[in-house]
Amino acid sequence: MMAVSDAELPTNDAGGDRASSIADWNTVQVGEQAVYGRGGDVYSGNRVIGHSLLSGGMLAVPQRASPCRGDLDNDAKQAFWVFPSDVCGPYGLDDLSVTYAGRTDPIGQIVLTSTNRVLIRGGSGILLRVVAP
Repeated sequence: MMAVSDAELPTNDAGGDRASSIADWNTVQVGEQAVYGRGGDVYSGNRVIGHSLLSGGMLAVPQRASPCRGDLDNDAKQAFWVFPSDVCGPYGLDDLSVTYAGRTDPIGQIVLTSTNRVLIRGGSGILLRVVAP
């Protein structure tokens, strides 16, 4: 929940305070990719990997992340909201894991498991990528 909230707050001193235009805000995606203003570039390290949207979020080509599934043979830019382009699995919920991702029958069913009780608070975020067969 806090990672999602923090990713929507400015990291720069645009206009001297947080009352400045959000178009001037630099932010950091959950996972440390840097966004330079609304409508600006998104960087992973020193490499441009996408572009931010005026409405918030970003468009980028999905990046392969280990240990998640490899490339999906799709170089089209996709929306990632406040998440990085290499997003993979639960973030900040260390005991939670994706045990079934719905790629085979029953297609579309997703199973999350944990050995402990999991509390997902309001304001938390989820990014679900849907890829056509």
